Amino acid sequence: MRIILLICLTTLISEKGNGEQLLDLNFNLIGVSGKFYNESIFEEDKRKILFFISPHCRYSLKFIEFTGKLHKEGNSDNQEIYLISPNYPQALIPDDLSYTDLDVTIDGMKELAVRNNLQMPYIYDGENQILANYFSVNITPAVVYLGKNNNLIYKGKIGEITPTGEIDTSYFEKIIDGDDKQQLIVTKLRGTEVKTKKNLSTTSEVLRRYANETIRITEANEDRIAFYLKFHNKKITIFFVWQTSDSECKENLLKITEIYKIYRKRGLSLVTICISENASEAIDILKQTQSSGHNFYSNFYETNPIFEMASMKSKITPTTLALGKQEKIFFKSQKRLNIEKLKSSIIQVLENK
Repeated sequence: MRIILLICLTTLISEKGNGEQLLDLNFNLIGVSGKFYNESIFEEDKRKILFFISPHCRYSLKFIEFTGKLHKEGNSDNQEIYLISPNYPQALIPDDLSYTDLDVTIDGMKELAVRNNLQMPYIYDGENQILANYFSVNITPAVVYLGKNNNLIYKGKIGEITPTGEIDTSYFEKIIDGDDKQQLIVTKLRGTEVKTKKNLSTTSEVLRRYANETIRITEANEDRIAFYLKFHNKKITIFFVWQTSDSECKENLLKITEIYKIYRKRGLSLVTICISENASEAIDILKQTQSSGHNFYSNFYETNPIFEMASMKSKITPTTLALGKQEKIFFKSQKRLNIEKLKSSIIQVLENK
């Protein structure tokens, strides 16, 4: 297998008359800074390190700090470092995003760069996967290491992740400390599959299954709501109080439902309580927003346990309350929902940060 891969990679490189190797590439890709990058990056007489890093990939995120450190401490006269995000955003399913509060769009990449103070170029390759396809990268994290003449020296893993979550990059660091005449090394990759346009049919099928999930609503009194507050058996439960007549409620319900789809397999439960005596009107909206959690209808009086637990003096909608284990409140909000803050809070609880 390694021999076949080696042949495939080396045949993609054509020889110049002077012995230098020219990559047969033509592209114009945007980076998080707004600058565009093309094939001229391979014309520099420097070593090139291409890290394929996905903002949503839990394995990629382990190596972000290492890439920044390598760029900071490296010799910019001798090597250039590029980060590349290779996923097609529309091909991802909600589960794919369950280990992050970011998406794989250029905006998600920008936020990742800001959080980690990344100074090297971070390039979006998700539309057509030009670089990922050229170097046969279908899993992230991955790294491609080229010599000054664009000779391929290494393609494979950035390092190992220990059982305690630490990373070991010593193997790759030894390679970049060597010279350009090293024999090509190709290693196996462990991580997250790169999603492309070819995955769209699978994605559509998954989304259809979500749309076809059964939606139910039942009446709830104060005791039942108090029971759910005290005995929810998931890592996280979101309680959402809303009204059918409030457009802001509908907007927040749609956002919360999307969050539920992303994190429910990691232990998120959703409880919605509609302030209404008209169950049929409420269930129509729940179906429109695909809210397949635990859905109730009630009145403001019966929702007392939620507002009392959250120490909220005003009984208004929409109201959002998120609980972890031991009834610990880690997020609460009234009126317009800050979706980014809620997702960030969920990740912190799931990762025990």
